[in-house]
Amino acid sequence: HHNIPIYNFPYDPEEDDEETVEENSELRSLLPFALIGCEEEITVNGRKIRGRQYPWGIVEVDNVQHCDFAKLRIALLSSHLQDLKEITHDYLYENYRTEKLSRNAENVSE
Repeated sequence: HHNIPIYNFPYDPEEDDEETVEENSELRSLLPFALIGCEEEITVNGRKIRGRQYPWGIVEVDNVQHCDFAKLRIALLSSHLQDLKEITHDYLYENYRTEKLSRNAENVSE
């Protein structure tokens, strides 16, 4: 609807190593990610966790059986960080820059 590009965790089975193919394939299978957030820690069985308490139970932010946050965090902050930085610069920043320069050129010619 809003034409927001989605990072699809690209891989090439012929060029990438088996670990990269498996990791990206798994991350693709999780799209769209199921995420929850919390503002406070809760105590469960004597330990503090990041999660939410509901009448039917507890949802833990860092439990991969409850939420995709842990896998997404690893992808964003380690395994795919450089790729995302390059995409941000090459695509988003360059599009922004081109648009701004075009607007400035239009304003100067008026």
